[in-house]
Amino acid sequence: MKGNEDKMFKDTIALGNKNKGLIPRVKNWCSHIVIEDISGGLVAEMYKLPINLRISCPHATGAFKAMNFEWNAHNFIIDSCPACAFHNEVHKENFGREVIKEYQTHQEKLKKDENEEAQKKLELKEKVKSLIEKEKSKAEITELSILNLIQTISIDEDRKNVAKQILVASKLSPDFFGDIALDYLSLFFDDEDIGIEVLKATQNVLHSEKTLPSFSFYRLKSAIEKGRHIDEVAGVLKSAIKGNDISNYESLLKQIMDSLWYKRHIGDPYDCRPSYPNSISLLIETHEQAPDLLFNLLDERLKINDKTTRINTNYLLQGLIVADSDSVVPHCETIIKSLELEDDDYEESADAITCLTLSELYMSDQNTVMAQVDVLYPTLTEGAKAEFIYFFELVLLKDDLGCEFQEYAESIIEKLLQTIFAKESTKELRKEVLSVLEEVSKKRPTLLSNSFDSLVGCLVDQNKAYSTFNWYLHELKDSDGKISTFNPLQGKSYWEIELERMGIEQAIKKVELIVGNLISNDISSNIYHKIIETISNLDSSSDGLLKSKLIAVIRRSIKEPFQLAEQLPSIYNFLLDPNSKDVRYEAINFVTHLIEEYDQLVTHTIIDMIKVFMNDVDIGIRGKAIEAFGSVIEKFPNEVEEEQIQIILKSVVDSYVVIHKKAARLAYNIFPFLNEDQKLLLISRITALEKSYYVEKEYIFCEELVNILLFLTRKNTKMYSQIVHNYVAKYCDSKDYYTDADFIKKLTFIRSQNDEFNKVWLEQSLGFLFRTIPDYHNPSFDSRKALLTTIYIMPKQIIVDQLNIIKELILQKIQTGHFSDVFELFGVLAYFRQYKLLQELSSYFDKTVQKNKSNESAIEKNEKYGKIADLELRVWNQQIDKTFLNSLNRR
Repeated sequence: MKGNEDKMFKDTIALGNKNKGLIPRVKNWCSHIVIEDISGGLVAEMYKLPINLRISCPHATGAFKAMNFEWNAHNFIIDSCPACAFHNEVHKENFGREVIKEYQTHQEKLKKDENEEAQKKLELKEKVKSLIEKEKSKAEITELSILNLIQTISIDEDRKNVAKQILVASKLSPDFFGDIALDYLSLFFDDEDIGIEVLKATQNVLHSEKTLPSFSFYRLKSAIEKGRHIDEVAGVLKSAIKGNDISNYESLLKQIMDSLWYKRHIGDPYDCRPSYPNSISLLIETHEQAPDLLFNLLDERLKINDKTTRINTNYLLQGLIVADSDSVVPHCETIIKSLELEDDDYEESADAITCLTLSELYMSDQNTVMAQVDVLYPTLTEGAKAEFIYFFELVLLKDDLGCEFQEYAESIIEKLLQTIFAKESTKELRKEVLSVLEEVSKKRPTLLSNSFDSLVGCLVDQNKAYSTFNWYLHELKDSDGKISTFNPLQGKSYWEIELERMGIEQAIKKVELIVGNLISNDISSNIYHKIIETISNLDSSSDGLLKSKLIAVIRRSIKEPFQLAEQLPSIYNFLLDPNSKDVRYEAINFVTHLIEEYDQLVTHTIIDMIKVFMNDVDIGIRGKAIEAFGSVIEKFPNEVEEEQIQIILKSVVDSYVVIHKKAARLAYNIFPFLNEDQKLLLISRITALEKSYYVEKEYIFCEELVNILLFLTRKNTKMYSQIVHNYVAKYCDSKDYYTDADFIKKLTFIRSQNDEFNKVWLEQSLGFLFRTIPDYHNPSFDSRKALLTTIYIMPKQIIVDQLNIIKELILQKIQTGHFSDVFELFGVLAYFRQYKLLQELSSYFDKTVQKNKSNESAIEKNEKYGKIADLELRVWNQQIDKTFLNSLNRR
């Protein structure tokens, strides 16, 4: 259920403490073991706990890393230590002894079981031989051939094909399979390769009114305990116990249910889920014969507080609903209450699958499910309610709905709206409800046709909440030490306050989208006129923010030009509204929207107003007007006048951030309208802005400015070259990884267009490689590979000029153990025939890198490069003789 963050937090702390306590015991196992703390995240930082540990050994290949150190260390020791010649125990009280002892005990048990099974096979094989000899004169040919076929199943190389032949024989001649045949086949019930065919063959035989021998039944129970081929086993069990009291097999039924695994593993396709038809059939039979037994078994599983069990149980219930929904209906209450059990955010959600089960049950018995929902939904915790919202979404968006759906849909919508307005509802719960209503407004807007007033009321409430939040925030900032005792923001961190602000803003946006969808889908002209009427009745002085939000809804929602044209008189009024900046801001957004999307509706009056607002005293209005004028330039270039050009050029160096940023971004638009002096002036002002933002390290906007400079100077070769060398190169070495990577990529493209920049590209790329390491987690997505590949197309002289830097880079990578980079650069040296340097560095590698199992592969690669360099230098120096050639052959 949602709201389990606190428990997950405590569980993580508990895991960290457990890891911390285990570390000394693991270190006592062997002096060579290396344990590294690679933890990250809030818990590790706050509590200084090892949440993620890496265990390795110089005498073992690879390393293991995971959050659960007990499992991790256990697997590492089993995998690496039993046959290790370098083992050096630190203290006899250690974790490794426990692991090895447990492992050895398990192996001994497996060996014992294997020996017992082999003995049984031998005994049965002798019985089969004896029977064949004894009955050869009088037995039916068919029965003898089946016995002969069965006894070859364990010795034939193509045992899979033999098993298939036995399966065919069981269909054609089931009467000729006697008890010995069945007992012998039962030895293979849990066989990985042929178990399914053997079980199916046994089921075919039992369908011919034969009974399963006691030994075969014992083997069947063993297969159930192992959970092997569980659905085929269930099919045999159903046939084997036919006519008996099914209540006597409760433990076997429980084991089968425990083994039904529906939970998707990582990497499994989403459109593929296992099915268990025989198991479902067995449980339906149980429901028919002993309904209380099945009820108790399912009820017990539904109350288990374990995520995996919940997922598997719910998919089992969904299978039962399809076969016989009456077997699941009595569990409706327990299914709903199970949403109070634990869940987490990893992989599949148990709560979501529970809601899916409930929605499937709803389709079979709407009355029962909705009656339980009416009773139980109000009693759920807020976290469980947040999860239950998904059930409402599934029901509201289903295609195959019954005739009673409309009544239930209205009831669900009412519950959702009540949840939004309820004071006790959490922000998380409201967020979930609004997400569902948004989906409904897009896909089934008619369901919300009667809820428009409530949704507008919700928008009003959220805007009031935002105004109240801003009042409290303003009080905190300008309090002079005097803060209201009821101010809910006092004592909260910056991030907590930001999260609250973002939550309110997201809620407002959601409601706007919902109302907008209702208008866009044109479900009723009444909705459109209602919102227009609502806007006209709002007082800008007191409800300016709300009014602006509703204007925004109209802007985003109306698609018909004639309806937009109807709004033009109102837009004029909004632009000149003296009582609300918010309304004026949104009016300019509306005008920009018209210019960009519906320029046929734009009048000279509107354009003139935009021009006037470019000199407005209000900074926000002026900034929006400058931005809107960019759209005017694109759509109505004939409207561009010298006065507006001067305003934009002046605004580029305005002291207000919002003004000079918007003006700078119009450089692309106004450039064609500038004379040469104005172009130089614009370039100088953009460079002045860049210097200021570089000092402040606001690299995102700096990149925009550098792009503008590249655009403005693209036809001036000298100036363009200066921009590349003085600005692009500078940001390749900003010491901010993402900025460096972006500008390296930019420089790579520039180099591809002009060989003049090869040298600066290589210098900056080598510097970037100095500062960064390979991406070991996703090597195929390592952006540095593109640089290493591009080096190969550099002119040789440029590479030769940088050999000292390349040498330093390789030495650094050898010393820091980043061997993948070393061998990439060795390849570059070989390609450009720098064999002397390659030989020198390969020799250094050989002397420096420790000779152990972990480095085996790297050492082997280095030897190959060393041999290549040695061979090439000998060829170059004409030192190839018979002795050297013989030494190559020996190698």
